[in-house]
Order: sequence, then C-alpha cells, then structure tokens
Amino acid sequence: MDRKKRSRLNNRGSALVSVLVVTVFISIIATTMLYVSAQNYQMKYTDYQNKQSFYGAEKALDSLKALLVADVEDAHLEAYQEVMKNYNTSAQERQKCYQETYLEKLEEIWEGRLTAGAAPEQMAEELQNFMIANGVDAEVAQRIYKVDGYAVISTASSVSTIGKQFILIGVRSKYTSGNYTTFLYTDIGFSLPELDLSADSYLSVSPGSSSDRDLIALTDYVVYMNWRKADYDE
Repeated sequence: MDRKKRSRLNNRGSALVSVLVVTVFISIIATTMLYVSAQNYQMKYTDYQNKQSFYGAEKALDSLKALLVADVEDAHLEAYQEVMKNYNTSAQERQKCYQETYLEKLEEIWEGRLTAGAAPEQMAEELQNFMIANGVDAEVAQRIYKVDGYAVISTASSVSTIGKQFILIGVRSKYTSGNYTTFLYTDIGFSLPELDLSADSYLSVSPGSSSDRDLIALTDYVVYMNWRKADYDE
C-alpha cells in the first residue's frame, strides 16, 4: 500500500513539466516565425523603397522626354517646309537641306531655353521652369537637378551635316524614397528623322497633314543615350 502511494506521489509535477516543454517549444517556433516574417517584410519594404526611388527619378526624365517631342515636331515642320521650297534640287541636296534646317532649328530652340556657359545647376533650374510652364508638376520637374548643356555632335567622319545629331548633354535626375535615393544620368539625343526625299514621294503631302503624320513617328526620334543608374551622385 505504501509502495503504491509513493508511486502516485512520484508522478506529481510531470504534467507541469510537459506543459512547460511544449510551451517553450511553441515559443521558439513562434519567435522564429516572427523573425522570418519581420525579415521578409523588411526585404519587401526595402525593395519597395528602392523601386519607388527609381521610378520617381525616371518619371522626371520621362516627363521631360515627352515635352521634347514638341521640339522635334517644330524642327521637323520647319525643315520639311524648307525642303518643299527647294524640291527641284537633287535628292542628296534635299536630304542635306532637311538635316541642316532641322538641326539649326533645334539649336535655336535651346539657345533661347538655356543660358550658354551657365553652371549645370542654373541650367537645370531653367529646364525645370520650362517643364513647369508646360504642365509638369513642380515637384517632379525639380528632380532634374543638373544639365550640362547641348551640342550638335558628329556621328560620322563626313564633314557634311549628314551624320550629325543634336544632343541635350548630362541630364541628371534624382529622387528619394525613405532611406533610398536613386540617381539617373543620361544624354537625350534628337535623332534625325529618316525621310525618303527622293523622286516625288513628298510632293503630294502638305506639311502637318494627316498623311504626313502617318509617314513618320516623331516620338521615335527623342532617345536616351548613355543612360545609367547609380545610388550616389557622380
């Protein structure tokens, strides 16, 4: 009898120990899951901020690029009209006339827009004002913080105008989201539209007509050049 009683007494507390072991085990699993979840959330939040900073900087460049299409349209129209005045020349002369007039018009536009020889920050401010005046939100426009200037760059060894390109040089944009800042660097090139000015291909088309617009997509002639991304200001 005494032996049975002692056996029952020896079993006391075993349930409590089991509960403690299970509780500790569950706590370890819960803590591990919370840690993994927190790490996963932090990674996703970091990725979100990184993407937000990139898209924010890119938005400023895309807004500027969209406005520059109007410059291409103006230069194209003036060059087109100049060619039409002298269409009795050779196809090569017509092509040269178009390209020269096109580049001269672009240079004229930018001479009136940016102060020659000014500091990159001042040129950026002038470019910001241009963007804001054309409907871009001021906060977006101010993400363009530097621009080096503009130039006509020769893309061929030929001394003729053919092979040259007008370029807006050293455009830099930045945007900060949380603890992350993205810097984007690019030149913006105004490529020469590829027109067929041989024979009578354009004689029946009036400048600016729907037929003219169908023949050429001017949005294709504003392009990013030397585009690159960084997490620091170069």
